[in-house]
Amino acid sequence: MRVGLLTEGGYPYATGEARVWCDRLVRGLDQHDFEVYALSRDARQEAAGRAELPAQVRRVRTAPLWGEPTGRRRSY
Repeated sequence: MRVGLLTEGGYPYATGEARVWCDRLVRGLDQHDFEVYALSRDARQEAAGRAELPAQVRRVRTAPLWGEPTGRRRSY
């Protein structure tokens, strides 16, 4: 099964409890494929990097909640 996981200001960029909770969910459901849609809070959060992701995370798409809208999505 493929799962879309929408995170606001969190996984895979956040540190602390938000990242831990999402990471446990993704790793615990290792029989599923995940696409993560991350809404990032600011440029510093993205620049700090993201958590090491397990193999079942097939794609991360990031949409910034900061700056000027560009109409473009970033895929990694």
